[in-house]
Amino acid sequence: RSIEAIQRADLVAFRDTWFAPNNAILAVSGDVDERALKPMLQKSFGAWKKHTVPPVTDTPARPLPQPTKALPVRLVDKPDATQSSVLIVGPGIRHADPSFYAVRLMNYSLGGGAFSSRLMKVVRSDNGKTYGVRTSFAAGREAGPFQASTFTRNAETTATLKLVLDEIAKMRKGGPTEEELKAAKNNLIGGYGLRLETGSDLAGELIGAEIDGLDSKYVVEYPARLDAVTVEEAAAAAAQHLDPRALVIVGKAAEV
Repeated sequence: RSIEAIQRADLVAFRDTWFAPNNAILAVSGDVDERALKPMLQKSFGAWKKHTVPPVTDTPARPLPQPTKALPVRLVDKPDATQSSVLIVGPGIRHADPSFYAVRLMNYSLGGGAFSSRLMKVVRSDNGKTYGVRTSFAAGREAGPFQASTFTRNAETTATLKLVLDEIAKMRKGGPTEEELKAAKNNLIGGYGLRLETGSDLAGELIGAEIDGLDSKYVVEYPARLDAVTVEEAAAAAAQHLDPRALVIVGKAAEV
């Protein structure tokens, strides 16, 4: 219904409000001839006029739900489902938060590191409840959500959910081990260069850093900043930022 209500005038109004050269970043990457480039940019963008753009504050439009004693549950009945999908959500973290690097490493150990993560070992390898389980922190200029997600047979939903919540609680209480932290650093630092293989990759990282309000050294110093995280800092990040606030399950309710 929301999409059907949108008219062409709404799209034009959005364009007229937000599309302005003073509200944009232009990146050019590769083997650039600056002298040849400037006339081309002038031809394409020179007539684009600045205009006042509404201010955007860093304050979220609406506050997050406050934590409750019991985890709120939403069960969505899908009678034909043979499996249930499980999603645990909580507050995330801003990209510019000083603890971002510790959270990044801690989450890799918990559920962001694919087959090397705790959750994959416990939920899949040791107990055979699912093919996959993962966690993530969506970090941008604003804090996106923390999410833990998996799927399993309807009848195994409760047992699987308990395993996931128990591992989150263990990580929150004690943080990653020295070995887990080292493995997370080796992977994230070792794979960083693959994210910067092309000029376009580098431009994207630089623009992303600027949009997210990071300092100018972020892209260059990212590996060193990860490497500087101590196991104590990773544990503190777990205690502060692992905070499940709600649970959603989609499956055959009668079995779940």
